Amino acid sequence: MLNRDDSERTRLANLLKKELNKFDIECKIIESPARTGGGTLPQLQLKSKAVMLVSADKKFAKRIFSGLLKLDRPILGILREGNLLFDVQSIFEKDIPFIAKAINSIINHKIK
Repeated sequence: MLNRDDSERTRLANLLKKELNKFDIECKIIESPARTGGGTLPQLQLKSKAVMLVSADKKFAKRIFSGLLKLDRPILGILREGNLLFDVQSIFEKDIPFIAKAINSIINHKIK
């Protein structure tokens, strides 16, 4: 995952955006610094891309973020400045349809 080049990150971001658009979920692809976390590289930032959900509702991002964490198979997005992002640096292609369906279910109150 850490070795993904920009073309692979762009491809994954476009796939996630396309899956979300199938459910009429408004989103956009943005540049986003990916962080490795802690351990031996606590300050390392990698150039990455993220798919950001778009909504005028100020509580939207937090509601979707919380709902995704409550799933039997939790999905961890990134809350940043009131927006919900999904950094493709840490997403497997095979999980993209699951992520989009889960987001759609929470938006449409099928999962609370």
